[in-house]
Amino acid sequence: MNKTNNYYSYLSAVAIIYATFGCIIYRTTHYNIMEITTPVIISFSVLLVSHSLIRKFISYIFADYQLTLEPKSSPILSLPQFSDKQQHVHKEESHTTNVTSYLDKYDERQEALLRKEAEKRKETIRVINEYVAHITTGYLSKQSLAVLLTNIEHLAYGEYKAYQALSSDTDKKLKSPDLRHLAWNIGERLNVSRKERARFILASFPKELRNATLEYLEVNLRDCVPCNIKIDVPDKGDYHFHYKE
Repeated sequence: MNKTNNYYSYLSAVAIIYATFGCIIYRTTHYNIMEITTPVIISFSVLLVSHSLIRKFISYIFADYQLTLEPKSSPILSLPQFSDKQQHVHKEESHTTNVTSYLDKYDERQEALLRKEAEKRKETIRVINEYVAHITTGYLSKQSLAVLLTNIEHLAYGEYKAYQALSSDTDKKLKSPDLRHLAWNIGERLNVSRKERARFILASFPKELRNATLEYLEVNLRDCVPCNIKIDVPDKGDYHFHYKE
């Protein structure tokens, strides 16, 4: 378009110069050159204008054809462009969200494990109480049995200073081997140390075990001595007793 405007400007300038030059010649020689050259100039002007219009028309058609061939971008497939800083911030936010999610799940799993462990410990104590109530029938009074079951619960939850003393206050007495085996059987289900088992039974039956030391009981909890309460080894991964079999 700019080239066409330049052509028009050149053509106008040439026409003015030519007209001026023709006037000078006509006044000087009375020879009219316009009669010869005017048709040529007009023809040249017509060709120039035609050429410009044709070029403009062809350019218009070609541009429209290019627009038709170009694929239109779909707004659904276009992805947003982020700067490096925006990408870094987005990555940090995504990482923080993932970490928070994992931590929340960790807390949930931890709470579930604690609930499961508490339920297992509660059921284990129930099974132990049932066993002790059965195995000590005829040896303990109802009051003494209640104290012993309370001491077992203290042992299960690590409340070692809360033990209370009792005694086998019937005609049939529990002897030292019976009490040592009883302490081993209970402690094995609760997964407590031999020392805590010895401390538990000594604190519960100080009269019956008055001649035994804590060290002696710890070493001899599982000995092979004839007695009424036998060693009851639990099955692997289980806490039940075999006295009913």
